Parts: sequence; C-alpha cells; structure tokens
Amino acid sequence: MAKLLVTTSRHPTPPIRRTARELAALLYNAVRINRGGLSEAELYAKAKSIGAKRVVIIGRGRGGNPGRVVFVDTSGEEPVKLPLILSLRGVIYLGRVPRASSETPITWTRSGGELCEELSIALDVPCIGKYSSGVHREYGRVVVVEKGGGKISYVIKFLEVGREVGLKLLVERLVWHEWK
Repeated sequence: MAKLLVTTSRHPTPPIRRTARELAALLYNAVRINRGGLSEAELYAKAKSIGAKRVVIIGRGRGGNPGRVVFVDTSGEEPVKLPLILSLRGVIYLGRVPRASSETPITWTRSGGELCEELSIALDVPCIGKYSSGVHREYGRVVVVEKGGGKISYVIKFLEVGREVGLKLLVERLVWHEWK
C-alpha cells in the first residue's frame, strides 16, 4: 500500500516528469502515476483507491522546468490542500536513483529545522531532528533540509550512507497559501 502518490501538473515537460519519477523512487512507499487527463477529483480518487495519504504534485515553473511542489492530504473524507507550497529555483539531478528500501525520515542542518517540521507533515514522515552521521546506521537514507544562500532559501537533498543520491531541490521560497 502506498503512503504517497507523486504526480505532475497537467501538460508536464520532460524535466517535470523526471523530477516526479526520481522523487517517487527516493521516498519509501511512494508511487508515481502519469496524470494524463485526470482532473483533481479523479486524481484524489486514484490516491484513495491505492491507499495514499498524501499526493505530491510537481508543477511547471520557468521555461518548463519544475517550479513548484504542492501537497494534498487525502487521508480524510475530502482532500485538503496543505498550505505549504515549495517554490523551486531549480533541480539538480545527481545520477542513478536507487529505490528506497525503508522509511525515509527528514533531518536538517544549518538552521533548516522550521522547514523540516513542515515537510514532515506534508510528506507524512518523521522529522528526526538535527542531522548527525549516526542516522545512516538506523535509517540508511534520509532527506536533509539545509538553509541556502542568495536566491535559494533551502536545499532539500537525499543522503544515503553520507553520500548524496538522486536529486536536490533548490527552494527559492516557501509559499503559504490559503486554499478555498
């Protein structure tokens, strides 16, 4: 049973599809589906049918590149869009993406704690506190949130046994949106 459903906005470009594919591989219990012509209601019904508690939607940004990440809670009667939206500056692909074999918790370095908590809620995974090299003995792979610099507010990356794997999300800013 999937915990997360990862998909794209409508009319995705190849970089958006790649980001969705790699993100689904990096997170444990995540399934990626092709959105195709599914409406939001059909997408949420699909999530419910496979038992997903959350839907992660990768949307379009500058020049057709991944530009935003929206999170939807589908665990209740009606789907609820979470207020956190990640506005992306870019994505860095680091090569081969091995499939996650166990839960992927979130940790933080350099003042990334506030986003760590929000992201753990959005992805429905634990935030295990500040990063230390010992977390790899217990978890293997972790999501690391760190404060960025310049036009990048945060960097979200994946570490496996202390080495970066998969992709890095360069977060330009956090958007808090009240959905109606």
